[in-house]
Amino acid sequence: MDRISYFVDDMAPYLMIALPIILVVRFIHYFSKRKNGFQTTLFHELLIILYFLFLVGLASQTIFPDFVNGPDGLKIVESEVQRFNLVPLNKIKEIKNAIMYDNVDYVIIEVFGNIAIFVIIGFLTPLLWKKYEKMKNTVGISFLISLFIETTQIFLPRATDVDDLIMNTLGGLIGYILYLLVKKRFPQFSNRCKADNRKNQVVGMAEEP
Repeated sequence: MDRISYFVDDMAPYLMIALPIILVVRFIHYFSKRKNGFQTTLFHELLIILYFLFLVGLASQTIFPDFVNGPDGLKIVESEVQRFNLVPLNKIKEIKNAIMYDNVDYVIIEVFGNIAIFVIIGFLTPLLWKKYEKMKNTVGISFLISLFIETTQIFLPRATDVDDLIMNTLGGLIGYILYLLVKKRFPQFSNRCKADNRKNQVVGMAEEP
């Protein structure tokens, strides 16, 4: 729980900066598309805002640098030594070592955390946009987001790991399967989440980007 609180506190400044930017962009998007018949719902827009805030929070923990306000002003916090792993499933060895040394936090964050984060992406993406209802599109976007993060980390003092790419993509697939279950069990809720669903009294909708 302490680690989770730490991550939330670390994300907070980025989220506060991102929120007004996202709101402005959504307003501009709506008014620029409205002439072409674009319509949306408040519920859909709230989910869109939460979705992009989630991506900003993810970026704050994987790409954006950490800052500290010291006596000499604002400085970037030096991160851990950069390392690479291009051997698939090498993390299994690390998990065994972590369990051996009773490092439960490592297993939770590096394994379950990497999967769970992308479960959210795999679930919300097809829930919000109709064009991602195909599995290949949702799993593909999960893969590309993870690939972007891992590739960017090559140039940062962070860890680049092919196993993270595998687990992130797996998380996207699990999230998509959860979406299918929710869609089957609660079709009205699934329809309501999409702004381009005509059954939700949204008519003449231009395709959402």
